Amino acid sequence: EAGANDGFAYPIVFLALYLLGAEGGGDLSQWLTKVLLYENILCAILAYGVGYGCGFLMKKTHKAGFLNEKTLLSFSIGVALLLLGGFHLLKMNAIIAVFVGGFAFAKDITANEDLKEEQVQETMERLTTIPVFFILGLMLPWQEWYSMGWTSVWIVILILFLRRIPALLLLMPVMPQFRKKIYSVLLMGWFGPIGVAALYYAVLSKDKAHLEDAWIVPSLIVVASTVVHGLTSVPL
Repeated sequence: EAGANDGFAYPIVFLALYLLGAEGGGDLSQWLTKVLLYENILCAILAYGVGYGCGFLMKKTHKAGFLNEKTLLSFSIGVALLLLGGFHLLKMNAIIAVFVGGFAFAKDITANEDLKEEQVQETMERLTTIPVFFILGLMLPWQEWYSMGWTSVWIVILILFLRRIPALLLLMPVMPQFRKKIYSVLLMGWFGPIGVAALYYAVLSKDKAHLEDAWIVPSLIVVASTVVHGLTSVPL
């Protein structure tokens, strides 16, 4: 869900940039052919093929006894970097490439019972997410946040509380399993942390549209989400 959510945000963000005239001169036909068809749909098709091929190769080498837990981790990281770097060089959506390629990769190898016990997700997350948030801490626009005054506080409150909860409350009648479980609905609506992908799109939008607020406001929301959701996720 996270991969699809972050990856498919790419054409939506670029649609906004095209509407602003910050990309492609505002030509929506270029957005359709270049961004949607080439950078996303074709990207997903090719990434699936690459991921499936790598998964098939890993399954065969693992069966032959050439892979153990340590080399499995290295191979998985290598596939992720191949997808990320390779599709970036092709000027495609690298996020959706990693998501779709990783899905195809895991789909093939998890069918093999010998590989089900090999869990690498937590290690890879630590290798990628923690350094990103460390760099974020060095880049935070404290002065700009302070100059926003109470506006910054209201932005955080409104986005964190209205981003998911109202939609889920409205959908309760069509979700039979949650019709009388208001606590569960509120819990699902609350825990939707805003993270690394939002920072990527904020930097991208700032670079394309030359809008300083495209970095100031999203970085504020990401930090607030990290702190608030992190504190409220601690079990009582």
